[in-house]
This record gives sequence, structure tokens and C-alpha cells, in this order.
Amino acid sequence: GLYIHYGIDSFTQAGEQGQIPVERFNPAALDVKAWAHAAKQAGMTFAVLTAKHESGFCLWDSADYDYDVGSSPFKGDIIGDFIAACNAEGILPGVHYSIPDQLNEGAVRFKGPVPPPYFSLIKKHITELHAKYPGLRVQIFDGSDRLTPAQADALKQLIHQLNPKCVILEHHQEATVIKG
Repeated sequence: GLYIHYGIDSFTQAGEQGQIPVERFNPAALDVKAWAHAAKQAGMTFAVLTAKHESGFCLWDSADYDYDVGSSPFKGDIIGDFIAACNAEGILPGVHYSIPDQLNEGAVRFKGPVPPPYFSLIKKHITELHAKYPGLRVQIFDGSDRLTPAQADALKQLIHQLNPKCVILEHHQEATVIKG
């Protein structure tokens, strides 16, 4: 499969660190059809787009959240267009969601438990993604080993309730675990 790492970090300037201003996310020439076509031409059967990475920036318009596409100058539906492009090419669309999150945790944490307030936000985000985009067929959780078994089960149940055809991949620090 093709893994596409695209988001606010695509607009950093050389040597820049810290939170990138949301106003900077304004792609002039975004061609998700080309991504899907490249995956198909390479013989891939799926493509995964980073919906939220470690910066905390969401590639969809998330309710009551201001570090996302909806708060940026760009007003397109990147994830919806990406799913449509993948479907047109006959490949499975998926998204990556990072548990480590600079914005919402104050640091990119690869170890330690996910506190309940942040887990509530994760559940809200996952609910939005799978309710708004039921065509998602792959969900990758990066840093999922930080979730308690109860938190991981809650996310799996939520996804399977909203989107029963979605495969869940958990990326741990030492291995990737495939879950149905």
C-alpha cells in the first residue's frame, strides 16, 4: 500500500520548530487523484492518508476543534476527495491517526498512559472520521501501545459499530499488530 504523510507539517519552513500556525495550511495545488492513481499504477491495493499526526492538526473539519482544515484558509474536503479518488482507482482508502500529539498533550509522548480527557478527544475524532467517512477501509493508530486495553477495545468497538468493513492496524513502538 501507499502511505501518504500530508498535513500541516508539509508547510514547515527550514529549521522551524513548534506549532505551525493553522493559517499556513493552504495548499495551492492538491491532487489526491494523482496519489490514488500512483498507488494503483504501482500495483498497490490500498492507500493511507495521515488524518492526524503528532502535531495534532486534523485533515478534516472537526467540531469544536480549531487546529484543523476547517480553521485554515483551505476549504476543501481532503479526506472525502481522497476516498473518492481511491474508490475510482479500485483501491482501499485508509487513514492514519496519531495517539502521540504535541498540541493536546503538550509533548509528543510515545510512552505512558493516555489520560481520560485526551482519550475523550480521541474518541470524538474517531467518531467523526468514521461517521462522516464510512468508506474508510483501513484505520491505523500510531502509538496505540499507549492505550489501555479498555481504551483500545472502546476504539475498536466504536469503529466496528460505525464502519464494520474497516480493518484496524495498531502501530506499536516495536511492531505493527493487525486487528480485524
